[in-house]
Amino acid sequence: MTRLFLQLFTPVFIVTSLYLVNINFVLEPLFALVVNQPEYEAKEIIQVLDESLNDVESVKRKDRDRKLKELQEQFLFDLDLIDIEKIHLPNDRKRKLEQGEFVTETDNKNIIYHLSKNAQFVWKLHLEQGKSETDYAYIKRIAAGPLQILINRLQSRPESEWKQELATLSKKFELPLTLFTLDSVDIAVQDLKNLKTEGTIFFQENDLDRIYTHIPGTSYVLKLGPFNQPWMVRHADQIFFSSLGLVIGFVVWLLLRPVWRDLRKLQQASVSFGKGQLQTRVQFSRSSPVKTILQAFNGMAAHIQQLIASHKELTRAVSHELRTPVARMRFSLEMLEQSNDQEARARYLREMNMDIDELDEMLGEMLSHARLDRDRKAIEYTPVLLHDWLREQALRHRRNCNGKKIQVSYDAGLSAQAVKCMDPKLMARALSNLIQNGCRYAEHSIHIHLEYNIGQYTLSVDDDGPGIPTAVQDKIFDSFTRVNPSRGRDSGGYGLGLAIVKQIAEAHQGSVKVSKSELGGAKFILSWPGIQQ
Repeated sequence: MTRLFLQLFTPVFIVTSLYLVNINFVLEPLFALVVNQPEYEAKEIIQVLDESLNDVESVKRKDRDRKLKELQEQFLFDLDLIDIEKIHLPNDRKRKLEQGEFVTETDNKNIIYHLSKNAQFVWKLHLEQGKSETDYAYIKRIAAGPLQILINRLQSRPESEWKQELATLSKKFELPLTLFTLDSVDIAVQDLKNLKTEGTIFFQENDLDRIYTHIPGTSYVLKLGPFNQPWMVRHADQIFFSSLGLVIGFVVWLLLRPVWRDLRKLQQASVSFGKGQLQTRVQFSRSSPVKTILQAFNGMAAHIQQLIASHKELTRAVSHELRTPVARMRFSLEMLEQSNDQEARARYLREMNMDIDELDEMLGEMLSHARLDRDRKAIEYTPVLLHDWLREQALRHRRNCNGKKIQVSYDAGLSAQAVKCMDPKLMARALSNLIQNGCRYAEHSIHIHLEYNIGQYTLSVDDDGPGIPTAVQDKIFDSFTRVNPSRGRDSGGYGLGLAIVKQIAEAHQGSVKVSKSELGGAKFILSWPGIQQ
């Protein structure tokens, strides 16, 4: 769960962080599609300046410079009127300037150029906001010059002509201009006090800007606005959060797509498996976020398939293996009923007891095989002294090995201390089956050897019997398999002993194999991983 959470959360966190850090790079191009920021801020200013310095080409240089100086004194930011030949800009920017577009400095976006009415001259405005300057103070500073020019235009005419002049200026500059008296202005009492004190106040309500300025020496107030901002500017917050949501949603979709795809595969595989297609497995990549779930399903499917196959095999084998002793018992029972000879009746009873013992032993082997097949992982690793354990196992079988010699040897690297490397009971069962197999087929001797090498235990059992042909060595560990005639039922086997050895080896994450022994017979090698701790 933690791994899956980190796989999903980390990319979303990284993308969101990068988006927030680089938000200007994301939104500036978006805003540029709708609003040209320099033009938006300076359009009205340029119109007012051009009007104030009208017919500049016909004004003598001395008079032009005087008027420009007066304008510069009225404005609270740097402005200048420069001969277009003295403008040093890249060729592409200069072409845009000559076409009447706004352009900015290459390294300073707050320095704006625009062609004057007289194409010989260019207005240069420096609209940079100070580091400690508030937005309110910055807007008041930018608006101060144009407002003063408008007030001067009004004051140059009689008050009776002000409304007509405002209508002319409003149409010429494309500015909403309204004239109020101090008594009729539509602002709150506190704002009216601030207006009288400061001279100019600025409002921003519902994304609409309004400017009120008191005309000195009169009872009139000039109102500019409201200005309709571009919709992109008015809804900047909504655009920001919407774009952030889209980015996060897209990233989440990319991350969940492989999860959904693999879960769909798991669903389809589960349906197929439920319909009896036991070979169904889920194919997935190494980088799958739900790899552990899919691996668990595949492991479960493989285990269930193996269990069902084993149970089917066991069912078939039981019916086959039980048929012979049951048939012999039925024959002995019929002969017992028909015979009056006490000696013959006693022989039939002994044969029936032998058949019962054979059935009991066979059922015990089958139950052990089925139990190990079902609870393969239920093993208990307990500390054991390997030398003593191996000698004890050999000693138990020496008394019941038909006089055949059992030899035991150890590797020099084997620990003399108790180690927790195996389930002693299960491994004793595996070794017992191998020793019994050797005692059954060996001619004279059996050799048992245990060694440890680089984290791997190896237990081998050799005999000097007839051996097992190479062609059938891979099949000898299958359940109910007796491929060698010399190792048939007459010698006492049911074909489950070596299958149980294989189960025990696999339960220890190990394996078992058979090869040619140096003694001339078969050599069974059981190996499993472990640490001498």
